[in-house]
Amino acid sequence: THSDDEKEDTSGRPTKAVVGSHRDEEEVFGKAYDPRIVRRIWSFVKPYRSRVFISVAAVLVFTLTQLAIPLVIRYAIDHGMAAGRLDRSVMIWATGAFATIILINYGASYVQESVVGKVAENVLSDLRRAMFSHLQRVSLSFMDKTEVGRLMSRLQGDVNSMQEFLETSVMSVGDIVLLFGIVSVLLWL
Repeated sequence: THSDDEKEDTSGRPTKAVVGSHRDEEEVFGKAYDPRIVRRIWSFVKPYRSRVFISVAAVLVFTLTQLAIPLVIRYAIDHGMAAGRLDRSVMIWATGAFATIILINYGASYVQESVVGKVAENVLSDLRRAMFSHLQRVSLSFMDKTEVGRLMSRLQGDVNSMQEFLETSVMSVGDIVLLFGIVSVLLWL
């Protein structure tokens, strides 16, 4: 025989996960996109939006330099080694352009990683501070009913997941642009 917790749910809803005691149930899955949650997260990111825009710009510059490298190499081969002879002025220009692009690429990579890391740290610090402040205001009955492990798991695990999201989301923008850029460059070459 199965208890109520072990019965299969045939209503099509996500299964419930029992955390701690049987009275504390949470849905395993939520909505794929909830605008209320995005607004709440944005309220923590908003004070750092200028740095977020700087990091997005750095990601785009990094991506564009990645795409420019094969174009410079193509130019060097097509114009610097045309008809089997070496055109030194073209090769010098291409080498200089290649070195400049690599330096810009390195600078953009440094900016994106340092700014994104700092923004993520600041947002998470603000989030932890807000969570701690909220915990100071909750009722004693809530504290009595909630297991310490569950509360600590929410405080640490959710914030760590948020940190990972913040650190990778800006880079994902660059990955999408890079993907479209690679396809464009391949079609143009």
